[in-house]
Amino acid sequence: MPMCSPALNPMKTPIHPALKLLFALASIALAGGCANGFAKFYSPNPRLAEAQRFMLPYSGHTSIFTSSDMKGDAEKLARQGYTLLGYSSFHGTGRVTRAQLEDQAKTVGADIVLSASAYQGTRQIVVPMASYTPGTVSTTTSTGTVNANAYGSGGYAFGTANYNGMSTTTTPGTVSTQMVPMTVDSYSYDATFWRKAVPPTLGVQGQPLPDDLRQSLQRNAGMVVTLVNDGSPAFRANILVGDVIIAFNDDQVESPQQEQELLDKYSGQKVEVTFIRKGETRKVTVQFNQRPPKQ
Repeated sequence: MPMCSPALNPMKTPIHPALKLLFALASIALAGGCANGFAKFYSPNPRLAEAQRFMLPYSGHTSIFTSSDMKGDAEKLARQGYTLLGYSSFHGTGRVTRAQLEDQAKTVGADIVLSASAYQGTRQIVVPMASYTPGTVSTTTSTGTVNANAYGSGGYAFGTANYNGMSTTTTPGTVSTQMVPMTVDSYSYDATFWRKAVPPTLGVQGQPLPDDLRQSLQRNAGMVVTLVNDGSPAFRANILVGDVIIAFNDDQVESPQQEQELLDKYSGQKVEVTFIRKGETRKVTVQFNQRPPKQ
């Protein structure tokens, strides 16, 4: 990725005020091209506040991976115990730099970044182009003869003198601007930012029962497992994606929100987890991990 460079005056010569304006316009254009889109278009995870409780401190080092399957790779990171901090998504007409991505990763404290870019073709833009017309210098020369006569008490005198003069007139230079159409390459950029979390209490993520599943199970309460963390208590107990968790011990699991409350209640304990798989109700005893205290 090419780096952005400032406008330079390599000759180290004095710059005319009008030319300074041209350099200023060029600098503005460069600054616009070098703006960090990963920072400008960053959106934090809307559930980040509640997720902070379960995140480890930033490691101080960020690993950046280029992804050809952002959705699939994000799911892998979630299974490995990483929490989504936020994401950036934008279109640009120039190549971004790795340093820009690293800067945003350090700002949000991301241990891992997934990034992807794609060429979107060309598009037309209009750019202001300024030109400087130097001023003109004109010189006027005047010559002639002057006769002088003088009368006084001492008598009469006369004389003749020649003169030669020169004057210079300078008109200021002018700056004009016109809008020039240009064809530029367009790219899309996407990045997701992740932080390692503490070992999960149970190690599942879920969602409320959809309508079709409520009809087939003839129940409203429960939580469909959508993700199982690798190496977690749920992983070792062979709880699978698609299972419907309905109870911890004698407490009914009504929703993902209520499941979080029960995880606090049973933190660090052995719990009988009841779930439904393909219409069959099953029970398994699971040793829950210790849950971080509420802040």
